[in-house]
Amino acid sequence: MAEPPCTAVFAGSYVQNHAILNRDGEPLLGAFRFDIFSEVEFASADALAVSVSSAYYQDVVLTDEACLLDASNRAFLMTERRGDGSTGLRNGAIKLVQFRTATEGEPSDADPIGTGGASAWSDRVTQVAGWPGIQPAVLHQFPFASVEAAMDARSLLTDDAVIASVNVEQIVIVRPVQPRIYQS
Repeated sequence: MAEPPCTAVFAGSYVQNHAILNRDGEPLLGAFRFDIFSEVEFASADALAVSVSSAYYQDVVLTDEACLLDASNRAFLMTERRGDGSTGLRNGAIKLVQFRTATEGEPSDADPIGTGGASAWSDRVTQVAGWPGIQPAVLHQFPFASVEAAMDARSLLTDDAVIASVNVEQIVIVRPVQPRIYQS
């Protein structure tokens, strides 16, 4: 029997990174203002292409984005993951994320202060749209055991290539699972 016509909409994982705010409601670590940034992983460029061309994405996801996101104040970065990435971390994990102009000083497998043994990783930026000012070439992500540990380590992990550093709490929305099939 032939399979019904359908489109697989599959994100290998989906993680939301929420800004950690101070008592005044401002993001810790200052000038880089955001509420949230997401990481959506796909198994391949083909899986991404299938997803964004699907009826579900076009009819549901884009409609939601139009209602929820300020189109005048957003940026998209497409990256190539190097390392295990966010989905290997627990829900609620604290991370220091650096947006960098250069790949020098890449995180090592060594345990930076306070990470609790979790490895840092880099994502190489392959495409940028809507980013204001100097564009990042790489993102470094450092998991930490606490907000305080991330704040303390920030000065040790900063150099001239850092455009912005932000502290975030990650919320894992989708862990790697079998593809969901939507009828078209």
